Amino acid sequence: LLISNESYDSSALFPNDIDINQLSYQELKINLPDPFNRRPIAIIGGSFDHTKLFGTKNKVENGIVEYLAANYPEIFEIPLYHTNSQKIVNQNEKYNYLDTKSFEHAIAFDELMTYEKNRNTYCGILSDSAKKISRSGKVCIFYGNEKSIESMVRNSLKPFIILIIMKNAWSSISLN
Repeated sequence: LLISNESYDSSALFPNDIDINQLSYQELKINLPDPFNRRPIAIIGGSFDHTKLFGTKNKVENGIVEYLAANYPEIFEIPLYHTNSQKIVNQNEKYNYLDTKSFEHAIAFDELMTYEKNRNTYCGILSDSAKKISRSGKVCIFYGNEKSIESMVRNSLKPFIILIIMKNAWSSISLN
């Protein structure tokens, strides 16, 4: 952005009490996050039931995340979910297996961007998945909720968060 005294219509840019002849220009630089220092993450929320991450019949298959990843694969990538259920892994290639003890360790040390627990079955996304996507130069995109954002702010991911909220958005998000 350049501010110059050679503006074509300076009266529109500056109030009358500023002497435009005394102005010089200054170049302002906007620094975008370095993908190896800050990780761009897009979280889609508001119209998705985040408590139903288990199994493909409950998961939104044709939502905005899938649309963006399919139509703009050079920009967006969906991270693989991890689960401690071998049955889910065998039925769906979109999941990686992680044993229960490792899952509980990841939860205790804030190594998950988002997770849910249904009975004794965990399902979530490890922060390492976002790091891998970020290193490839893409934006990590997934469905999330308030807990996802709070978890990412606490962990060592150093995210640059792009939050996209649909109609019926969350009533409040606290990042204290």
